[in-house]
Amino acid sequence: MKKMICIKKVILIVSILMIISCSTQESKHTEKRLILDDEFALDILEPSGLAYCETDNTLWTVSDNTNQIYQIDMEGNILQTLAYVGQDLEGICYDYSTSTLWVVEESLNDLVNVSLHGVELQRYEIPIPTGDNSGLEAVCIGKDYTFYLMKEKNPGKFIELNDDFSIKNSLELDFADDYSGMCWDDENEVFWIVSDQSREAFLWTETTGVTENYSLDFEKAEGVAIIPGTKFIYIVSDSEQMLYKCRIEEQ
Repeated sequence: MKKMICIKKVILIVSILMIISCSTQESKHTEKRLILDDEFALDILEPSGLAYCETDNTLWTVSDNTNQIYQIDMEGNILQTLAYVGQDLEGICYDYSTSTLWVVEESLNDLVNVSLHGVELQRYEIPIPTGDNSGLEAVCIGKDYTFYLMKEKNPGKFIELNDDFSIKNSLELDFADDYSGMCWDDENEVFWIVSDQSREAFLWTETTGVTENYSLDFEKAEGVAIIPGTKFIYIVSDSEQMLYKCRIEEQ
């Protein structure tokens, strides 16, 4: 009988310790929010796509109205406009290995390499079905210098390219109404994806899917860029012609 009582006491103590442990873990759990830190008006019609250049601490964006490429400072002031004029420009990324830019032309489904002087260097047609103004919307360079593209909707697609710029993998997306901007977060090895129709920003990987999502307090998010080594994320709005500086805050 005494042995039974001792066993019950041990079980009770273990149960209490487990409850305390779980409560402690819950108290340590923190939620993250994307806070609007600042906003800057852009003198650029329908800005679409955003890329950060750590070399000179500037941003690059494109206009799907003028079809030109703009370099802007971190407060949205235009530093230069490149001579290159594309067709239905959308996404943009900065290539550190060559100090050049890559842009996508939605209506042509072309991926174009442009020098910082505005000279077209090379061009690749990406063979994907489009229709109803739903072609390539974003481009970024990820881990191991791999190129990734994103198709806007109907259906949304995440596309990985081979070294020769042929399609290696194509994954259909289903977590947002559309997919309007993308960048690679090298520090956390995750993609940031924004959706203008869902008005959300997502952290996403091919293997785990969406790991975090944040609601946006503004419309028509068309490009996203993360600033390495900081908690700051910049998002550009097409319809608002605004550059939004956001930060991740833990609660």
